Amino acid sequence: MAKLTGRKTDKRNFAKSRLHHIFGLAESDERKTATIMSVVILAVVWYVYSSISNFWVTANLTMAVSGTVLIGLSFLLGPIFRWFLPGNDPSEYRKIFGMLVFGLIAIHVLISFSFRSASTFKECNELSVIAASLSFIIFALLASTSSSLVIEGIGYEKWVTIQRTGYIALVLAMIHFYLVGKERFIGSLLGQIVYIIVSLAILTKIVQIVKKE
Repeated sequence: MAKLTGRKTDKRNFAKSRLHHIFGLAESDERKTATIMSVVILAVVWYVYSSISNFWVTANLTMAVSGTVLIGLSFLLGPIFRWFLPGNDPSEYRKIFGMLVFGLIAIHVLISFSFRSASTFKECNELSVIAASLSFIIFALLASTSSSLVIEGIGYEKWVTIQRTGYIALVLAMIHFYLVGKERFIGSLLGQIVYIIVSLAILTKIVQIVKKE
């Protein structure tokens, strides 16, 4: 009986380690910290929009804004660690953020076209919808190429090139936000914070390119 139990435990541990390898995750303090940070961001954004009487509108805004904040932070972590925390690796944080971002944006898209289908295209002009669609496609590409197996298959250099397209997705997402709710979003404190985070992420990348880092 003890041997059988031991074998089952070994199989579970193997499956768990294999899953972590496929998705590039590891049991670490960084992973736990990234998860906690993500939960806190979701809770804060939900609280900000909780005054809206419609549950689905609150959920939709929370998914979209939280996802944008997380991807902005993910891009910011690279230069922050490089400049201020040399020798430390932000990859664990970025993997968790990246997976969550795609999940949140996917939920946002699902809610937008399921529960607000009648008003979606009335509130958004064509450019806004195109920007959002392209942004989602790029995020889907990033998510599909984020596993360790894919990185090993295509090579690190190609993987880095693909990941850099995330900045294009970020700009497209900001265009979408601007066109959808100019006053409602940009006029709010939370909206301004989101734009600051995204602007810093893009600015630090430009500095890295100029400095050829």
